[in-house]
Amino acid sequence: MGRRRVKEKHIPMSLSVPYALVQSVDNQLSFKQSRSKWVQGAIQAKLDHDIDWSLIESERLLRLLLARGIITLDTFKVMLQSVETEEGQ
Repeated sequence: MGRRRVKEKHIPMSLSVPYALVQSVDNQLSFKQSRSKWVQGAIQAKLDHDIDWSLIESERLLRLLLARGIITLDTFKVMLQSVETEEGQ
């Protein structure tokens, strides 16, 4: 039986951060917590919440939802007509 494969490969990354920032992170962690996992979570949170959705056009948002499979093509068409009607007024 071979070694279990990881679905998503982790890539080593070197960062330069101020010493005080590293100390602040370390103060947030318990002895057995992983600094790498904490930083991964912080990066993911920044990526997930640093979007000003009001600046993205409605049609673009609909296309993103369609591309992710969140809405169907039929729903996309109906919503797009609604957006075009609203913007045309």
